Amino acid sequence: MRRLCTFLLPILVFVIGLVVGCTVSAYFWVRWADTYMTDSSIAGIGERYAVLQVLRTGDTNKAIDALEEEMNGEVLQFAAMKRGVLVAKLKPSEVRLITRVRDYRAAHPYSSGDTEIDRFVASVLSLTNKTMWPNTALEPTATAP
Repeated sequence: MRRLCTFLLPILVFVIGLVVGCTVSAYFWVRWADTYMTDSSIAGIGERYAVLQVLRTGDTNKAIDALEEEMNGEVLQFAAMKRGVLVAKLKPSEVRLITRVRDYRAAHPYSSGDTEIDRFVASVLSLTNKTMWPNTALEPTATAP
């Protein structure tokens, strides 16, 4: 009996630790995910609200500027998330969208007022025909298309 207890006790302690550890990890993971999703939703609501308010007042140029700035931010975020990823490894839908945004910006040039950000966004948009995304944020690897 003593040998059985010596064998089963460590296994029981391990299983209890595993269950408690997984439960605590899951709890904090769910809290983090909820906070992230809530913050993301609030930011999106705020951005849409601001654009809609400007559109309701009839100032379409200000609304366009707000949307262009929003697109700049999303392009920068995309580049940061895909840093170091070969273009060939991107999803075809991602490459198509970046190409469409690049073509849109060629047809409708936009300047944020910050030449460094404008240059970096242009370099990201021109990378659909390159082999590698930029390695560090806000350091352009190419000039505007």
